[in-house]
Amino acid sequence: HAGRVCDQTERAESLRKLAASAIPRDRLLLASDAPFATPQNIEDAFMREGRNEPSNLPYVAQALATEMGFSISELCALVRA
Repeated sequence: HAGRVCDQTERAESLRKLAASAIPRDRLLLASDAPFATPQNIEDAFMREGRNEPSNLPYVAQALATEMGFSISELCALVRA
């Protein structure tokens, strides 16, 4: 569940660390196909509690970029490549 890497839980922190260390950079994929796994780092509570959708991908990207030591634009370039 991609959106769950944005949670502020120990499990989410473990997922972020695992993604940062185990996923090859040329295999990284961001997805929004988990309708009930909305990223929890969205400030707007109404959006955070709503259905997950593609417009929430920047929140997933930000959480992973931070953990991986990249800027969000660097991470997005990796995903595009």
